[in-house]
Amino acid sequence: MFSWAPDAEAARQNAYDYVRFGAQGWKVMSELPSPVNFEAATEKVRPEDLCEMVACGPDPEVGAQGVQRFVDAASPTWR
Repeated sequence: MFSWAPDAEAARQNAYDYVRFGAQGWKVMSELPSPVNFEAATEKVRPEDLCEMVACGPDPEVGAQGVQRFVDAASPTWR
């Protein structure tokens, strides 16, 4: 997964805007009944926190590495 933008700060903000709800993991996400609850569950998530799970920035190599993690994790039967 990656977030591209012309600069690293904008990429981090994009990741925050679009991916922060996944930061808590599936177990938490599956139990939340409404958007209000999603907002509350991610209240303490910061844009920089997401850079561990989302490759962020303008460098295409960083984006490629972010995607490669998912390719590497795929089952050999999916390739």
